[in-house]
Amino acid sequence: MRKGENPAEVLGRVKAKIAELNEKVLPNDVYLKTFYDRDVLMDHCTHTVIHNLIEGILLVTLIVLVFMADWRTTLTVGVVVPLALLFAFVCLRLKGMSANLLSMGAIDFSIIIDGAVVMVEGIFVVLDHKAHQVGMEKFNKLAKLGMIKKTGGELGKAVFFAKLIILTCLIPILAFEKMEDKMFSPLAYTLGFGLIGALILTLVPVLCSLLLNKNVKEKNNPVVNFFDRIVTSGFGFTYRHKLLSFGVALAVVVAGLYSFKFLGSEFLPELNEGALWVETKLPMSSSLTETNKMAANYRRILRSFPEVTSVLSQTGRSNDGTDPSGTYYVQAQVNLKPKEEWKRNITKEQLI
Repeated sequence: MRKGENPAEVLGRVKAKIAELNEKVLPNDVYLKTFYDRDVLMDHCTHTVIHNLIEGILLVTLIVLVFMADWRTTLTVGVVVPLALLFAFVCLRLKGMSANLLSMGAIDFSIIIDGAVVMVEGIFVVLDHKAHQVGMEKFNKLAKLGMIKKTGGELGKAVFFAKLIILTCLIPILAFEKMEDKMFSPLAYTLGFGLIGALILTLVPVLCSLLLNKNVKEKNNPVVNFFDRIVTSGFGFTYRHKLLSFGVALAVVVAGLYSFKFLGSEFLPELNEGALWVETKLPMSSSLTETNKMAANYRRILRSFPEVTSVLSQTGRSNDGTDPSGTYYVQAQVNLKPKEEWKRNITKEQLI
């Protein structure tokens, strides 16, 4: 496939050409059969990305609703997410980059909306104080654009510099080269474009002027009260026991530093392509005939598992000429059914 081509479109054309060969070119008793289709992996990745995006948006919206306890402020904050994503997608398209598992996995919705949360909360508090000051009936008749503009302008500076600090932290990733650049630069670009989009396309002041025009009243939120009690109690304890608190904090820091030695060194998670690659090495003196007999039995055993759809084996070294293995070496690709179609309640590790 040529660089920059869309794999899904290329595979679609390949499948169309295979169908044409089977129907019009090849003899009736000869046909091409697809053994391994990368569409399965791409569909799985696409489903994972979409699922994570939707799940993230819903989860962030739910948390904002729980803590703000007002559908108007939740809607105002929630609108920022699709606008920021739209801006990021447009920028990625203009830059010639694709939206893939790495780039979409970099999106942290809490970072994207934190500026909107701060601004909405600030405007809401100012309007609530004004309503208490003049009374709700008079407040509903007041023009509020001046208050919203003044409060938004004051908070906007803080939000801008907070986002700028986060964007600055992404600069080292953009300095990567070669393979590291190809793998991690989409992460930095996507998050950076999303943050810039949240700043440029924010509708917070406009929506606040429309939705918070009447009956703005801070509610007694039991969730916030619960955490307030915990935080206040914790602060009181640490303030009364300064030395003990400092000692515990120092011990936690030391334990955290020591625990680094137990962490793995792999940055990327394991890629599950829905298949297994099994390698078998026989004694080096094994003949090709004996190896093929073993490989046939080997395939039969692998196909006996209900989770396996097909098995393809190869005897000897690979075709690139760099593999020194001989006829004693067998490699097999084991294609698996989708996890939701497994009848047995086992994991992939247990199957292996």
